[in-house]
Amino acid sequence: MANIVLTGATGYIGNALCSKLLEQGHFLWVLTRGKTQTKNGINYVHYDGLSIPNPFPALDKCNSIIHLAGLSVSTGFRWNKAIRKELVESRTEPLNAIFTYCKANKLSPKLISAGGVSHYTDGPNGDFTEQSPTDTAQNFLAHVCREWEKSALQFKELGSIVSIVRTSVVLEKGNAVFQSLNPLTKIPLLAMPYKGKVGFPWISLPDLINIYILLLSTEESIICNAVAPTQDTLADILSKIKGRKKQLLPLPPFVMQWIFGAKSTLFLQGSSLHSEFLNSQQFEFQVNEFSEL
Repeated sequence: MANIVLTGATGYIGNALCSKLLEQGHFLWVLTRGKTQTKNGINYVHYDGLSIPNPFPALDKCNSIIHLAGLSVSTGFRWNKAIRKELVESRTEPLNAIFTYCKANKLSPKLISAGGVSHYTDGPNGDFTEQSPTDTAQNFLAHVCREWEKSALQFKELGSIVSIVRTSVVLEKGNAVFQSLNPLTKIPLLAMPYKGKVGFPWISLPDLINIYILLLSTEESIICNAVAPTQDTLADILSKIKGRKKQLLPLPPFVMQWIFGAKSTLFLQGSSLHSEFLNSQQFEFQVNEFSEL
């Protein structure tokens, strides 16, 4: 049993993770911009996301911190300057505030932080693992990922174990991402960059939750690509939803860039990802293939 502080735990992934942690008997403290209260066995503690008041008993008591906070990349049709700023700061500022508090109070809790997978490459090419370099991609989401991880890795200065869950698209039948794919299957002809041959790395929600559970019991710092063992292209995914092949027309990447601006990275950048860490742990996936969702 552990005392665990979570950020961003009122969202889709956070709710599922909290339920699993409660089942295991852990004490949970969720940092929220809402009111301080205890509800359904969870202690919700108000904070502003920018600073931590001293003293702050939730952090003083905790063994581990799980950082999930961050503005959804689905926000907005295009990412204007304000959204781009929030995409970075909603991920980094809570961590910076917690780090400042822990440093001042000589605390060194284990940290498990969510992360992204967009800093491996700028285009739909290559096959990447946790050991692949992440310093060459120049797209905006690569910048977000690097700043996110930089904020997490500073906890090593405190002597903390720091693990990062580089998370691909999280899928569960009926969830928002899954439902957003269904309308695409109803269109006879689709124009897509690279005819839909862009990689579509994904992970099921139950498997993602079990990765966090695994890292809570791991006594070393880990970088983990949270991806299913079988990866598909977007064209493969659409054909599996519909049950038949679709006719896909090529769409020049610059058209997507013109329409979506910086957000076009979501559609242009996918590559094949694998996890050497999960393989080394002989991790048992609940969902190995998209067709099992």
